[in-house]
Amino acid sequence: VLNGIRKDFYKSDGPVLSQRENGKLRVLIEGPLGVFFKNVENTIKICKKSKADEIWLLTSTETKNYPGVDRLISRAPIYKTAEVYRSCDVLVKLSYVEGMFGPPLEMFHCGGTAIVYDVTGHDEYIRHGYNSLVVKTGDEKKVIELIDYLKANPRELERLKLGAKETAEKWNDWDFAAIKFEEAVECSIQKKQINQNQLIAITKHFRNWKEVILEREITLKYVIKVIVYFIFKDRFACFLMSLKKKNRQVQSEQRSEKATIGNLLTKGGSDSEAGNLDQVIDNTKA
Repeated sequence: VLNGIRKDFYKSDGPVLSQRENGKLRVLIEGPLGVFFKNVENTIKICKKSKADEIWLLTSTETKNYPGVDRLISRAPIYKTAEVYRSCDVLVKLSYVEGMFGPPLEMFHCGGTAIVYDVTGHDEYIRHGYNSLVVKTGDEKKVIELIDYLKANPRELERLKLGAKETAEKWNDWDFAAIKFEEAVECSIQKKQINQNQLIAITKHFRNWKEVILEREITLKYVIKVIVYFIFKDRFACFLMSLKKKNRQVQSEQRSEKATIGNLLTKGGSDSEAGNLDQVIDNTKA
């Protein structure tokens, strides 16, 4: 069952923060700051290299300003986010990981289009060249090229917006999605696909892992140490083996020197032998 959307908020007609202007391209970046996989800070840097006329930032992070953006909207209520979407032409959303890819769908309902990475979840409704533009994750140069392409080709921008509008019109609202979810649950119960004991057995593995994580208080630093260990464990093992080999060699040489000294002491005390003994002792100290 696919997610629904608040169609009473997210719609093409309604208040705006600033009217869209023909011939100008206003891009929107959405997401929290300081979250690596959301990639917001880097997206701003990428957009600054393009020919976009304006760059707006919509973020859930509480902040009063951010360098490189023409307008900042921080911690806006849901009805205000729709006003932001309706003010911009294209959402540039370059997350590395997503679940339900919500913001592009919200942008579609508000009359815009999007440029996104090909992350998980995008394929539920995003169609490259029809309602948006999809870029291979990490291809920053291509993102800049596509922003510049939309700037130079306003008709193509409008064509993508039209495809996005058609996608939005076919999408279900939350009331319909809730009904479908209820039907799916009832269908599952009637089929008796799984009983309580089976469910406990299936989820036991995950519950055990949760307990382990809570007990050990696994942190990012710990995870990094584990990763580093698995990467370098073979090299470290070779290093230890070479140290052990070198240690055995030194011990063998020491035993040989002790044996030589013992032989000289056993033979007696001629001046020449005593001289040899002194030389051996000097060499051993050195």
